[in-house]
Amino acid sequence: MGAVGCRRCEDEVCTGFTSQDMVIQRSQTLMDQLQGTWVRSDGVEMGFLSDQEMQWSAAFKKMESTMEEAGPWRVRLKFRATGEVHEGKVFTEMPPTKIEWSDGEIWLLAA
Repeated sequence: MGAVGCRRCEDEVCTGFTSQDMVIQRSQTLMDQLQGTWVRSDGVEMGFLSDQEMQWSAAFKKMESTMEEAGPWRVRLKFRATGEVHEGKVFTEMPPTKIEWSDGEIWLLAA
């Protein structure tokens, strides 16, 4: 369920509003928070996540793959052609958001 916020200043608590200024804001899902460019912990750009589609950087000859939520604070990366699957744990408490993959790789969400 979403939160109520002021249309003008986007604060949840606003003293200078009328009822017309209030809107319902949709809460972000885990996958919403993971959209963008991902970089491995050694600085190598991995690719860009848009919706659930991973668009790999040119340095990688990876096949089409999707990322999906696999449980609380967990994701699954699936390669369509091979069926290969990697799972990771997501950490969002402190920037940058990161994924620790089951194979030991760590990815960071670029700012």
